[in-house]
Amino acid sequence: MNSILNKSSIENISLCVYIGNTCSFDDDILINYCSQYGRIISCTIDKCPNEKRIFCDFRIIEFSNKEELEKFLHISLHKIDLIELDIKLYKNLLDNIDILNIDRKIFIGPIFNLNDINIIIEFYKLIDQKIKSYISKQNKQIYILIEFSNREFIRTIIKQKTIPKIIDNQILNIHTAINPKEYLKNNISLENNHHQIMIYGLNDYINENILMDYFDKRATVVACKIIPNDPKCAIIEFENEKFVQKFLDLHFIYLNGTTLSLNKVSDHFKSSINI
Repeated sequence: MNSILNKSSIENISLCVYIGNTCSFDDDILINYCSQYGRIISCTIDKCPNEKRIFCDFRIIEFSNKEELEKFLHISLHKIDLIELDIKLYKNLLDNIDILNIDRKIFIGPIFNLNDINIIIEFYKLIDQKIKSYISKQNKQIYILIEFSNREFIRTIIKQKTIPKIIDNQILNIHTAINPKEYLKNNISLENNHHQIMIYGLNDYINENILMDYFDKRATVVACKIIPNDPKCAIIEFENEKFVQKFLDLHFIYLNGTTLSLNKVSDHFKSSINI
């Protein structure tokens, strides 16, 4: 079935699927594959700015109707060029239902000598025998995407800057893969302040990802945003008022060695800032 892409942004979240393991082929190949199951409305990296789309290993595909989406989801295994695709309902990501493998992935490169590929792969197999590896082009340069079996391997590798030495002593870089949650949950509603709290006292060591990680473990978070013109403040939006009251009753939380205060979001404050 042919697809006509009407737009590059999402129209209906309920008709969207997250597709991971896409960095080894271009969007046209993915769209042509998905078009077997229905008409594709959009293929995008929702809310991710264009300049930050390198080192991305996912796409959001939107089908034109529920029947086509269900037809696609009915297939238990999707592969392109022998690469197994990671398929999840996009709405489940928004609701924190599905767990992604994206934070078990790193890009290594750039690679100018193809003989170095095996050296790099064998080096990281000494750390984790279960790694998966893929060749990927990023900004017209060749990288290897390596997926580890455990997130702890990634944390250790990045912290210790564990990078192999290759034959020509070229300097390799490590890049973490873009996590869609970086962009899924930074749009705060201007109308829904009853589901939101203000956080005061942020410093340079507390960013939106750290806040999301903390609150996601304790509530259903809809969005998180550090205020652009006041980076010591952030707004967290929850699914309902029950979570709001849960945190307001605490008054304070202790995060990364810093005490943060929790307060209601006032109408006056929301109208005076640019979110």
